[in-house]
Amino acid sequence: MLVFNNEDAELEAAGVYAAAIPVYGVSRVNGLYLRDTLGFQSAAFEPGDRTTWGTVSKLPLRINPPAPDAFVAKTTGFSSRGPIDDFRFLKPDITAPGHNIYGATIAAGGLHPTAASTMSDPSRFISVSGTSFSGPHVAGAAALVREALLSQRTHPPLSAADLRSGAGALTQITHGNVMPQSIVRAALTNTATNIRAADNVTPVPDTDDRSYINDIGSGLVHVMEAVDARAVMGTNNTNGLGGPDEARYPDFLATHSFGRNEVINTGESSQSSAITVTLENLAGAAGAGTYTLSLVDGGGLRGDVTRPIAGTAGIAVALSSASVALGGATADRATFDVVVTVDGRAAPLGLSVAGVDVNGEPATEFLWWVVASGSNGETLRMPFYYRAAARPYPAPTQNPIADDDDPDQVAGVDHDGNYKLSWTYPDLPAEQPCGFRVDEATHLDSVFLDDAEELLIAGENSRWVGAATWISNVHPDTMTLGYAPVYVDQQDASLEMAEALPLSEAAALLSFDSFEDLENDFDYGYVEVSADGSGYQRMATYNGQFSGRREIDLSSFAGKSIKVRFRLDTDLLVSSPLFLGWFIDNIQIETANFAPIASVAASASTLDVTGRTTGTYFYRVAGLFGASCDAVGSFSNVRQINVDAGPATLAPTADFTAAPNPAEVGEPVTFDASASADQDAVGCDPTSDPNQCIVTYEWSFGDGDTASTSDPVTVHAYNAPGTYRALLIVTDNDGETASSERFIEVTEPPPPASGTASGGGHIAVGGGRANFGFSVERPPGGSVSGHLTYDDRDGHTKVQTEEIDSLTLGGNVATFSGPCMVNKVAGFTCTVSVVDNGEPGSNDEFSISISNGYQAGGTLGGGNIQVVED
Repeated sequence: MLVFNNEDAELEAAGVYAAAIPVYGVSRVNGLYLRDTLGFQSAAFEPGDRTTWGTVSKLPLRINPPAPDAFVAKTTGFSSRGPIDDFRFLKPDITAPGHNIYGATIAAGGLHPTAASTMSDPSRFISVSGTSFSGPHVAGAAALVREALLSQRTHPPLSAADLRSGAGALTQITHGNVMPQSIVRAALTNTATNIRAADNVTPVPDTDDRSYINDIGSGLVHVMEAVDARAVMGTNNTNGLGGPDEARYPDFLATHSFGRNEVINTGESSQSSAITVTLENLAGAAGAGTYTLSLVDGGGLRGDVTRPIAGTAGIAVALSSASVALGGATADRATFDVVVTVDGRAAPLGLSVAGVDVNGEPATEFLWWVVASGSNGETLRMPFYYRAAARPYPAPTQNPIADDDDPDQVAGVDHDGNYKLSWTYPDLPAEQPCGFRVDEATHLDSVFLDDAEELLIAGENSRWVGAATWISNVHPDTMTLGYAPVYVDQQDASLEMAEALPLSEAAALLSFDSFEDLENDFDYGYVEVSADGSGYQRMATYNGQFSGRREIDLSSFAGKSIKVRFRLDTDLLVSSPLFLGWFIDNIQIETANFAPIASVAASASTLDVTGRTTGTYFYRVAGLFGASCDAVGSFSNVRQINVDAGPATLAPTADFTAAPNPAEVGEPVTFDASASADQDAVGCDPTSDPNQCIVTYEWSFGDGDTASTSDPVTVHAYNAPGTYRALLIVTDNDGETASSERFIEVTEPPPPASGTASGGGHIAVGGGRANFGFSVERPPGGSVSGHLTYDDRDGHTKVQTEEIDSLTLGGNVATFSGPCMVNKVAGFTCTVSVVDNGEPGSNDEFSISISNGYQAGGTLGGGNIQVVED
């Protein structure tokens, strides 16, 4: 069995080789190649439908084992990477050997961690891999380092007997106060090195792709250096309250993440974040000295969105001091600040987005080490992480649609189709647009609607699934049931759609009633979207107080299957009862045929709309940005107006047939939309118009080809087998549209029939007769061969060929053709059709057509024809 990764990396941990059915893990790129090349998927394969995934290979595979003597120092593919917890914590802390670890085992009967193959060997030794083997290495190193550091402070270790009996419990408490676990961890991480080469001594360079902080964290454990640690470096109670080594807010943390920062596209030239770093003396006089501080890049171009600090415009990382002096007493401390400053103006002055990460979120990441080189010979380093995200371009606020200078609006209905749109846009320091785009739609269709009246119990009902803290609760605004997470400290609680929702190719809009009373700058509500099973992409961030209806544009997910997720993230303290939390009600997703109708200058804040016929119209506005003024910012709220300018128009109906279906590769498929029809008689009578008032038929055949016709019938052939989604959009004489779709199954054509056709005789031609003779065959799996002679003396036409290049057999009928000579002149094509009507041949038929226009045929006047299909 082959299992391939869903991400761009090897899948090393999937291997189970000594099982009845061996399992091999391969990379995503190799898996996709095998799937598409060897037929690992059926014709019904749909990327968004897990039930269609996986099948049996049509071809055998051979696994080439790797060279046993190959060694490349790197982080294993099955190791977890960082950062974690919404980028707030840099991970891993540290790395240790976990691949091909040679250790003792039992002779028989043990289970591998995958529970699929044995982890035993008659020799009682075995090589195995996994994080469960690097963990004990680190645990043993930590115990050794803690014992050494305690001994430095004249605290001898407990004996094994005291540990087992509990007699040393009070001593253990004392040891914990003297040497907290967080300091032991800092000693291990501060002294770690980059992954070491094959000699197990030389660290690979900082610029090497393997020295990537998101892969190795602080680096590879170096036990000797950690045991000899004379000082440690880290943050000290800066991330929040909590005791030593508290899970989320450690007392002394030797790594630091600045987290996710929305600093791109803000318009602010200087945005700074700082953290105070502490050096603490562990060894008295041996730990004292001057520590020179420096920055070493640990990210570069090694990640999807990771960039080097040096040479990247718009970011600067600085240390408040070039060096610090550490006193000679144990526990003496010195501090300095690490400051990150980002220019949020537009490029090239400011920082720009590097790209899109594996979760689909645009970002730019930076990783570096702060290195403290002591005059006492001690060298410590500490990894840092900073993620820069683009603050969404602010959305304009669209005002209610106003009447034109000739007032005719009554009760919100416009009667001449002329009116005025207007909007406002935030002032500086918000990024200012170079123009505005106005979109119009003629219909807004609901594809998902949830009034939240179905009880949500422990995060579950028929439409949603999530954390148990999400429950039904009365929405403070609507005073009806809504969804809300129980507002408590220190939670990351999500509520996501139970089933994916397919969206059409049209624009889409998510809206919901939202009441937000969240601790400002500490607790956040997020709206996130996953497309076609990929990672969740953040679409909106809410904080503080708000009451009203939220709208989020989902147009970037057109044509995809999506899941919407609401997520509440709270910090350590001060939630309920000071704040009420987050309440959601009346969740709706609508699709609309939004299309641009105008682009105006940045100084404009209005647009006159004229000439609209009876119908309903929807409008939204977005700022335009970028060097070419073609980057579209966030869309405004949607405004709606009804126009009653005469008889009402109705949308048409769209319907079509496709035949044949299934069809073969290369076979013409006739698409017939004659059943489509207009549903009103405004400007055209459907009963008297051959096309029933449909003026255009827009076809998308599902293979990338499209067609636009004024006739309801068109023909298209597919070049490859598969299942294709054919889409028809019809437009009637009023500009109203409708769509319909069908799935077309395309299969490989069957191989041509094998057999023979032979015969000879004569037919009557004019007042005379023409003699013929031929023999054609196609063996099974072979090619066509044969010959033909034909002589019409009265018609002065003599044909001869020894090459036949096509043969079609069907029952008692055969048709063959090939290049021929006519009256000894080459360059002609002859096509012959014969019918074998049984013995003795008097009813057989022969006809010939020559590319010069000559044709003859009829029932045999003598002779016999035989057609045999295998």
